[in-house]
Amino acid sequence: MRPQFSIAVLLVLMVVVAMLATLARWVGVFTIAIIYVMTPTLLGMFLGLMDWASQRDQLRAFRRGLIAVFAVATLAVVVLGALFTGSGVVCLLISHVLVTAVLWVVQYTVVIASME
Repeated sequence: MRPQFSIAVLLVLMVVVAMLATLARWVGVFTIAIIYVMTPTLLGMFLGLMDWASQRDQLRAFRRGLIAVFAVATLAVVVLGALFTGSGVVCLLISHVLVTAVLWVVQYTVVIASME
């Protein structure tokens, strides 16, 4: 005998799968945003800047890493933002720079202060 599924069961399964897909999508979006926001702290911890205050080469690598992450994120924000929202490129760029400056300057200061 073949198993028989009712339409109600299939509808419930579709709703559950759609809800899980939506949740996974938003968790992914927020995870990427949180990682970007915490980049200076994560990069500083990865390079060991919190422990080895005498390593100036690591500070140089830290700065280069921040510049690379910022450059890639800026390209992504400007291109994707202009495509999906229709916003002006200059407006997107300015808001991205301001938000990044506010969030990163504090962390950068903490990482540098931990080296002294």
